[in-house]
Amino acid sequence: MTTRHPADMLWSYYRFFKPDSDSNYNYQPTWDENSKMDFEHWIQFGSVGMDPAWQELAPSWISTDNLSPLSLEAHAFDRAGNNHINRLFRLENTEQLNRWLSRQMDDRRFPALAEAIQTRSLKAFSRARKNQKQLPHVNQSEGAEKTEKDKKPLVLSENSLRAIRKMFPMESKMYNI
Repeated sequence: MTTRHPADMLWSYYRFFKPDSDSNYNYQPTWDENSKMDFEHWIQFGSVGMDPAWQELAPSWISTDNLSPLSLEAHAFDRAGNNHINRLFRLENTEQLNRWLSRQMDDRRFPALAEAIQTRSLKAFSRARKNQKQLPHVNQSEGAEKTEKDKKPLVLSENSLRAIRKMFPMESKMYNI
């Protein structure tokens, strides 16, 4: 499973779904595009829904009254606190994830990657990468229409950091928040 820095993930979610002052999102019929919620206010007081069947399985502290349904715990742990993932990778560290995925794949299907891993030589890996098509960047939350006021705050307030630590405890430890 991959995870992402919670502040970056929240910023991306916020920019894409554009919560209004009542935590309605742009895909909901009740969304009011004229009453946009401030990012930090959303972190501290916003909420997201969760499928009731999934919520029944999630840890009891996960709540649709805040943003905790977006947390790793909401998707990796059950109500009894059992962790159901055996590997966790930071999205920011693609090299580690690529190495692990490559080891899981059949060497005959990906010989250049297998060779790179076995010899710890990135030359073979580089040859394979040069022959691959580049995937297009489609993260619409960081679109070209971004204005100065749309930019992510460089520093979050202590109240926002406290809220993130409460709603995203595992990620907060991983990223030293």
